[in-house]
Amino acid sequence: PAAAQHPGGQRATGAQSAGQDVPAPRRPAPDLRDPRFGIERETLKLVLQHPIAIGRTTGDIGGNDFSHPTYRAVWELIAAAGGPAAGQSDPGWVSRVRDAATDPAVSSAISALAVEPIPASREVDAGYVAHHVHRLQELTALRRIAELKSRLQRTNPVEQAADYNKMFGELAALEQHRRTLREKIVSGAL
Repeated sequence: PAAAQHPGGQRATGAQSAGQDVPAPRRPAPDLRDPRFGIERETLKLVLQHPIAIGRTTGDIGGNDFSHPTYRAVWELIAAAGGPAAGQSDPGWVSRVRDAATDPAVSSAISALAVEPIPASREVDAGYVAHHVHRLQELTALRRIAELKSRLQRTNPVEQAADYNKMFGELAALEQHRRTLREKIVSGAL
């Protein structure tokens, strides 16, 4: 008997030819050191290494600000451990955050982030942290703006006028929010 064939002429494995579900291979997560995730990485390093300098600047950060799944998981563990404020007076806080990780890749990332040097040209203070937080929020706003513009392009302004106008209003508000963040970033760098 001939072996079962998949489209493209590939031979099926025993489980596939027997009709069993075989999970699709998972795409590997993007490299943690990819420059696209630099601000996410540096912000998490600041949170883990300098929770006292963080103050309340991270109050507006959420899991959606982290586009890398590992960094998002690190942030969620930080939030579950009481946030950066919990680390201000607890020397074992980073260990508690790391120990709460069930994924070895996330645990490893926390260990690395907790000890990697911070490339600061000045002392790590509230202003330095705020710069990174605002930059992270700006990147989130840019992603949301791109998504909204894409949806707007696919929306018929005549047939779906209410939806179109609502999205256009959201876009205007997001653009203003991004400009405000940019002004904070620029004024903080002076």
